[in-house]
Formats: sequence, structure tokens, C-alpha cells
Amino acid sequence: MSLNHAKHNEDLCNKLNIDKKFCDWIVTTAFYSALHYSEYQLFPFKIGPTEYASFDLYYDAFKTSRDNKHDTRKRLVYSNINATAGAAYNWLKDLCWTARYYNYMITEQEADVAVSKLEIIKTHLSKLSAK
Repeated sequence: MSLNHAKHNEDLCNKLNIDKKFCDWIVTTAFYSALHYSEYQLFPFKIGPTEYASFDLYYDAFKTSRDNKHDTRKRLVYSNINATAGAAYNWLKDLCWTARYYNYMITEQEADVAVSKLEIIKTHLSKLSAK
């Protein structure tokens, strides 16, 4: 599911990126594509003898009052993919948050960087390179 969802969001991101008219949505679709690609890489996730089939099952098992899903997912990317992918993911998450909740006026340059951050994340996913 996550892989198909990731590709679906990436396809829309690429279509939007052609004319650069909706840069806030380029960033948003790049982020959600990265989110789903990351989940595809990370899950199922095994800790000792216990395997978590999905992010939601993992989150339900380990959430605390200080956690939210986005921060938990970001930590998983940093610690279980690598710091480069984690930094790209964090950048996308932050700019997506800005675009969705504070200021939708995203520049073409920011949109281009968002697409490149998605590509950076994808290069660090061993499950994609194995296909």
C-alpha cells in the first residue's frame, strides 16, 4: 500500500512541477510521497521478536504524550534509514507544514528543492533499489 501511495503522490508532484503554478502543492505532494516511501522502507519493522506490520501499529505501541506521528516517523527515518534521508525528510515536513498552515506562497526554487529532497530520500531506500 505505501509504495503505491508514494508513487501516486510522486506522479502528481511531477505533474504539478511541470508548470510550477501550485508550488505549495508540489511541496505537499513531495512530502507525502516521501512519507509513504519511508513507510515502505521501514515496515514491517522488527524489534526483538515483535514485528510491527505498519507505522500505525508501531506508533500505537510506542507513543507517549510528547509524541506526534510526524515526529515519530521522522525519528524512524533518521535512525533506521540514515541521517541524509532524515534531514531531507525533516526539511520537507517543515516546508509542507508552512505551506499548508501558514503561508501557501511557496517559491519555484523551494518547489524545486522539495522535488530534489524527495529524490534524495528515494536514493537511500534499499527496497527501491532491490526492485
